[in-house]
Amino acid sequence: MRQHTEGKGNTKVEAQVKTEVEAPINIRSKIKKGKAKNSNLPSGCLENGLWRTKFLPCPMFWVGNSDYGWSIPENELEYVLKNIFNAVYDSRKRGPCDFDVDGFAFQLASQRIHEWQAAFGLTAVSVLMAFFASTPEYETQEAREEYAEYQLQDCCFVYDDPDNDEQPGAFLSEYILRIFAAHLTAISGKARVDALVEFGKPGYLTALALSAVSVSLHFILFFFASVKC
Repeated sequence: MRQHTEGKGNTKVEAQVKTEVEAPINIRSKIKKGKAKNSNLPSGCLENGLWRTKFLPCPMFWVGNSDYGWSIPENELEYVLKNIFNAVYDSRKRGPCDFDVDGFAFQLASQRIHEWQAAFGLTAVSVLMAFFASTPEYETQEAREEYAEYQLQDCCFVYDDPDNDEQPGAFLSEYILRIFAAHLTAISGKARVDALVEFGKPGYLTALALSAVSVSLHFILFFFASVKC
């Protein structure tokens, strides 16, 4: 989906992201209940909580700063996971860890990435429902649909102050910031991986785009809530 807005002073926002809400088939097909567990990881991976506190935040940061979003080529992800592992774990102490696409480590990391992707939508729902619940004027479904229609016009939901032509504050709306905050929590504790260029890029363009898409999709759902299929 391409979103393109103009007419707000000198501000121009253009984002192009894939908006499939499902995990890519090549990864999702490998995620089966009970197939991959932390106990399947090589000895030493879980010591000192490194897998959870240092390793896992890194793939989420990489995706959120990469050219991907929902669909990640398996060979690319395999390469990324190997480099992250080498950066996080001490080469003198770590045991071998195979990130082959059919291996447990790859499947487990893929599952966590899928959960991270799904969290954008779940957080968007929570933020919007909390807003409606705390605002008496939006108690009725009709009022919520009208509000959603307003927010979708010119992508108002992206801006902190959509009526300010000079400084509307792109990607600074309360909705975007609350969802993005959940992403920052997910990547807290990440290690720096010099072998991956995404760790040297400024900003979080893909993560911000995913935040915006999640809000957009749920406003669309509210807007068409009364439409009978």
